[in-house]
Amino acid sequence: MQRSVAGLPVPSRRSRMYCSAVGVGALGLLGLATALPAATINVNTTSDTLAGVNTASVAVFNAGATRSLRGAIVAVNNDSTGPHTINLPAGTYTLTLANATPTTAEDAAATGDLDILKPVTIIGAGSASVLIRAGTTPADGIDKIFSVNPLAGRAGFAVSLSGVTLRYGRNPIVAIVPGNNAGGAMDFDAGAGGMGSLTLTDVAFDQNSTTNGDGGALALFNGGTITATNCRFTANAARSSSPFGANGGALFVGTTVNPLAMACTGCVFESNSTAAVVGGAAGAGGAVFSYRPGTLTIANSRIVGNAAATGATALAASPVTSATIAAANNWYGSNAPAASLFSSGVTYSPNLVLSVVATPATVVAGQASASVVAGITRNSDGAAGFSVPDGTPVVFSATLGTIAPGSSSLTAGTKSAAFSPGSVTGNGSASATVDGQTVNTTITVVSPFVAWQQQNFGANAGNPAIAGEAADPDADGLANLLEYALGSNPQAANASGVVVDTTTGALRLTAPKVATSTDITYLVEASGDMVNWTASGTTIAINTATQLQVRDNTLLSGGSRRFIRLRVSKP
Repeated sequence: MQRSVAGLPVPSRRSRMYCSAVGVGALGLLGLATALPAATINVNTTSDTLAGVNTASVAVFNAGATRSLRGAIVAVNNDSTGPHTINLPAGTYTLTLANATPTTAEDAAATGDLDILKPVTIIGAGSASVLIRAGTTPADGIDKIFSVNPLAGRAGFAVSLSGVTLRYGRNPIVAIVPGNNAGGAMDFDAGAGGMGSLTLTDVAFDQNSTTNGDGGALALFNGGTITATNCRFTANAARSSSPFGANGGALFVGTTVNPLAMACTGCVFESNSTAAVVGGAAGAGGAVFSYRPGTLTIANSRIVGNAAATGATALAASPVTSATIAAANNWYGSNAPAASLFSSGVTYSPNLVLSVVATPATVVAGQASASVVAGITRNSDGAAGFSVPDGTPVVFSATLGTIAPGSSSLTAGTKSAAFSPGSVTGNGSASATVDGQTVNTTITVVSPFVAWQQQNFGANAGNPAIAGEAADPDADGLANLLEYALGSNPQAANASGVVVDTTTGALRLTAPKVATSTDITYLVEASGDMVNWTASGTTIAINTATQLQVRDNTLLSGGSRRFIRLRVSKP
């Protein structure tokens, strides 16, 4: 609903002005109604029907056997008490009572969209289990789904909607009648005085559209107080078939002299768009467009993959009205989001950034894994305490090892995966990718012997004279490689722990082994002359992760000389 002046879009009036007497009378009536008893309606059918029910009041409607969603709303509209609550159990609620003609607006909820004329709270069992749709495909929706205070016919009132998905809303109105042609799934008017409020919690707007109007999912008018918490706007489209253009692929905020206080927290705006069809003009703000200079804030939200026919592809604020959008601390699909996502008047910095950390950063080949944590909990200024919506997808990958899970989603802004090193040593990596942004961290894979050197010699681990395989820094006759293989201390003189006995009538060698020394080969050999050594004349009695016992097959008899030894080696 905008007109063009000197090439710049400016808004038309969204609603008619009302004299003060009417406004006071309406507000007085609302005050009286809110003081009267409220009731709860438990919807018990998914059918879109008014047949066989009495909607004269909430009380008589509740007394009936059939309680449809449309009937509940009509009953609330007709009632003088309240505000009331409508409970929606899990199910798919498809609107089937079409208007007499697709382009004719009916504002009493009898046909077409569900017009809300009184304060009400609608509670669904959860957006994953309650679906309200205007059709069965994006192309056959009979109307938008909800219209709150259509054409500002009443003073503003409070509406709360939670735990539902709104899908396939399709606003068929082509003629630019202020309000009628805006909002693919829902429009809300705060009333001539801007006193209305709209609270959305866990509401998903999916695949809704306009034919020739702003706000592919949701259009807001006349200010008011609006909160959207943990809501999702996906694949909605604002289309234009006129020279005036359509703005706000998901969300449109119209101009008004009334105060506006709107906050979106923990929301998702993904794959929404503005589009110009035949005869139409281009529109801006693939996700959000605001005409209203006021308090419009978006935080801890994910805004990715949106497109616009012109101008800012994500968030746009009208320069004609000096509108602004405070959109810092959101995730835009990149650690350095492109300026083309935003128009002037939009504050998007600092933005949230993706990070990935591995603990520990050095692991032993073939042994213990590292914990890899991907997170979007800090902003580009380094401040912490933020998050993106739960369910944000993340994909992990790795080199010199495997990582699991390979794909998952963030919870409270983070997700942990396990990196398991392979047998190859060197500088490996773990990567996390969210919405096309990939961040890497180095994981060094070392051999078990190198890990042992680092543990025992610290800063001298790379000095072969101290930590080398053949070095004997404690001068106990055991080279470091033997100390490593036998589990003894390389910096304190000690016995090897190897025992040779003749209990079996032959030489028998028993040696300790170290379970983590997986790069060591233990070999016991026997000889009669200490020149020719062989393992072929021996028998292995015990060979576990912690002990090796080998017996010489040649008995000690007739004064023969026998010798036995332990050799250790590594690749």
